[in-house]
Amino acid sequence: VLAGMGATVLTGLRSTLEIPRFESATAATWNTEIGSATAVTESTARVDLTLKRSAVTMELSRQALVQASPQLDKAIMQHLTRCLLELLEYGAMNGDGASNSPVGIRSTAGIGAVVGGTDGAQLDFTHLADMEKAPEIANCPPTENAGFIVNGATKRWLRTKAAGTNLPYIWTGGERPLLGWRAGVTGNLPSNLSKGASGAVCSSLLYSADWSQLLLGIYGGGIDLTVDRVTKAAEGKIKITAALHAGVGVLLPAAFSKMDDAKT
Repeated sequence: VLAGMGATVLTGLRSTLEIPRFESATAATWNTEIGSATAVTESTARVDLTLKRSAVTMELSRQALVQASPQLDKAIMQHLTRCLLELLEYGAMNGDGASNSPVGIRSTAGIGAVVGGTDGAQLDFTHLADMEKAPEIANCPPTENAGFIVNGATKRWLRTKAAGTNLPYIWTGGERPLLGWRAGVTGNLPSNLSKGASGAVCSSLLYSADWSQLLLGIYGGGIDLTVDRVTKAAEGKIKITAALHAGVGVLLPAAFSKMDDAKT
């Protein structure tokens, strides 16, 4: 869903990619005809697409492979690839940098945060409007890559929640169902978060004025597939291992906002 929303995917990387950005500490001012120019002080920040490794393995009997059709090879490849890319997407959204995971959007410093309440709050139209507002007041206007990402529980809630008295449902359908923006749906955003006394019933939502500011770096040739015919040979098995080396980085945190206590 991230690629579909417009995230920047960089492939074939070798060394760790380091991208600098400037953060203004002072602003421009109006000057007299011959007055001195304003000195703009910039601090330099750096986005590192630090390489992270994920790998999965599965074992098959030699007999199954001997008797299998070519479609089985394709199914195995798709299964392992989907598993690794799902983890990459989960990390890009939810990773906290612990246990070898990347730092995802929700844990990135500087993104906008909309808070429902002490114990969470039932998701409403105003919360979505506040998420939309957060990048704009940080001078990040929406682009063609703007939009929301929600989970299935949130989509279902918005389909049955009116925007106001005698108004249509918030989720309007079509290609731009939320506040006129595109919306991606994925189970990779949690729906079991807790806030205060809410219990594990809160969902997380993400919005960006420009999803291309999320960088996904793929190192090497992509999914690295290794077929081991030796280690389990005595048992009549073959071990297949798929590995992915990837990095995640948010180039412009102010372009993003989140809500982590939406009751749906």
